[in-house]
Amino acid sequence: MTTQNARQPRARRLLPVAAVAAAVLLAACGGASAAPSAAPASTAAASPASAGPATWADWIAHQGFGAQIGPNEVRRNARYISDNGGAETLFDLDQDLTLVTDIIAWLDAHPATACWADYHTQLRAYLVTVKDGWTKARPAVEKGGLVPADVVASGSAAANAANDLPAPANCP
Repeated sequence: MTTQNARQPRARRLLPVAAVAAAVLLAACGGASAAPSAAPASTAAASPASAGPATWADWIAHQGFGAQIGPNEVRRNARYISDNGGAETLFDLDQDLTLVTDIIAWLDAHPATACWADYHTQLRAYLVTVKDGWTKARPAVEKGGLVPADVVASGSAAANAANDLPAPANCP
């Protein structure tokens, strides 16, 4: 008996097991199509229809441990661009744009309760300034150039202002 012939009976025994496993997985997924969604998971999860008014605590929780996905991270990215004379790879700029776009999308999908509505509005405006500048800079970076100096300056100023917004008082 050759090695190939020895494998055939084992494969025949495993075929029914594989078929049952596939059926169970398909049933668990509710028969969902395997086609990927065109929208990134981060923005698809933040649908306005499912989100109601968000509390200050919701916003703080959304930022994650160490504020890794909040204004602090946007400021770090803007500071990096500024500290490096506008030198930014296209990959990094796209990552930075995704971060700020996702934060804006979360804010849009989660209107603020009254106690932090002003903060919400100001934060969103600062982040839009950063996003618009980085979007404007993308073609130059795509061609191998630098982020323009005016975009570096306005992005840094807006990112710092967003991060330095004082927390609302007495807001749960």
